[in-house]
Amino acid sequence: VGPPTPLADVQLVTPGPGYVWVPGYHAWNNSAYVWVPGRWTLAPRPRAVWVPGHWVRGRRGWYFQEGRWR
Repeated sequence: VGPPTPLADVQLVTPGPGYVWVPGYHAWNNSAYVWVPGRWTLAPRPRAVWVPGHWVRGRRGWYFQEGRWR
């Protein structure tokens, strides 16, 4: 069974310069999908871009592709 549609996250005001919003996602806990809320995080370097994690359907089912900095 694939993950549910992502929930809408509420982005509050950024905590300061250099912070990037990392959106929430559904994680699998071995029995059900659970929502992991989004958060502000400090970018590792100037102009870094967060590539969000996402679910991918493969031949053997669904797997989560972790988010990463680009």
